[in-house]
Amino acid sequence: MNLPWNLIVSLIATIPLTISVFLFVRQWRRERRVLRLAAELGLVILCLVFFIGGISTQLGTESPFVRIGLVILAIMALVIISFPFVLIISAIVTGITLIRHEGLKPRNLLSLSTGLLALFYPLAWKLFQPQTSNSTLLTIFGIAYTLFSTAVAFISILFLLYVVASWLNLIPLRRKHYDYIVVLGAGLSEGRKVTPLLAKRVETGIKAWHKNPDSTLIMSGGQGADELVPEAQAMSEYAIEQGIPKAALIEENRSVNTLQNIQFSFDIINAKGGTNPNVNPHVLIVSDDYHVFRALLLARNNGFMCDGRGSRTRLYFYINAMVREFVAFLVSQKAQLAKPLAIVLGLELFVFIIQLVS
Repeated sequence: MNLPWNLIVSLIATIPLTISVFLFVRQWRRERRVLRLAAELGLVILCLVFFIGGISTQLGTESPFVRIGLVILAIMALVIISFPFVLIISAIVTGITLIRHEGLKPRNLLSLSTGLLALFYPLAWKLFQPQTSNSTLLTIFGIAYTLFSTAVAFISILFLLYVVASWLNLIPLRRKHYDYIVVLGAGLSEGRKVTPLLAKRVETGIKAWHKNPDSTLIMSGGQGADELVPEAQAMSEYAIEQGIPKAALIEENRSVNTLQNIQFSFDIINAKGGTNPNVNPHVLIVSDDYHVFRALLLARNNGFMCDGRGSRTRLYFYINAMVREFVAFLVSQKAQLAKPLAIVLGLELFVFIIQLVS
């Protein structure tokens, strides 16, 4: 059977898009708590561009579909091209705003320093290039700069995937019912009161509870050295003030970090579920929007099934905190991430050596 050429091109353009959408949906349904989810979304976007371009070549420029497709392509290109610059400027501006609001502390310098480094990095070649006519020294410097730039690009791509995966994991599964809602603790004000940031976490957990009124709220947080009561107690008292019945609350008051928040909370959940292998409770982890994804990764790495929900934070605080969360992610995954980076740098160095020898 002889098919028209335009139909063949249309089919060829449709196949990659169909496969990429299938892979993304399958990953979404199986496990959202992976960077792969963001990578597969990127593949869908790339295949969509190929699809629009392939279809557009077979239709006349007068076709409304082509015009709409070209507008979509132009918007996507503009977003892709401008995104790095917008991110850099946002990091610098919000970094300055954070310092003005929170003070000049090392932890508040992450977004500002990252934005400035990204802005001035292209100038590093000229600033640090050896002032010499020695071609060997210049070659070595060039190779070192290229390898370092590859490592920077690798980390930048990881950061982009981390941010996108974090956003995707904040999308609520509206039809899913939760049996337990775990709200992660944070520092207290004056040793016993929830801070505005922690109050937002609790309020987000309360909203989720109202949508799952037969669920149990687990307030998770131990007592720090500078705190008068466990964070879980202060969070429970705040939730009761907001109208949550005491019977719907459980306090997990031993944890001192995010991993323990999750482990000890699941200990409580498993204890309530008993040893019945058929019991598979649905659990929702609630924290700040920038912190949810790393909490979900910790839960996944320890074999705990759960979803995430984030309380909103101000933009000037969010970007700096997201950089901090990403650094923590890199530290926790350094062994796994070092292998692919070493392979890429090794191949690149091998190519340089071949070129030098030849």
